[in-house]
Amino acid sequence: MAAITHDEKSQKIREQSTEKNYIYPHRHCLICGKMIEDSTKQVCSKRCQEIYDLRMKKAQRRRRFIIYIIIYSAALFFVMLFASVFHA
Repeated sequence: MAAITHDEKSQKIREQSTEKNYIYPHRHCLICGKMIEDSTKQVCSKRCQEIYDLRMKKAQRRRRFIIYIIIYSAALFFVMLFASVFHA
């Protein structure tokens, strides 16, 4: 009877764990988190796509609103600056 050495035992364990832990390439749905095998999609279903589109539309409106506030604030700042310079 041949005894299994420590190196052989650890090699066998490494091979088994490598086979079990392989995760093939995939993505997860941005809305519900389900696994998607097709790596070109961002969502898994039409329902999730509708929710995703709505969120993107809201985010775009929010960004646009913030840009308008920044531009308005800068314009107001310069108007007040020039008014104070030319008023004196």
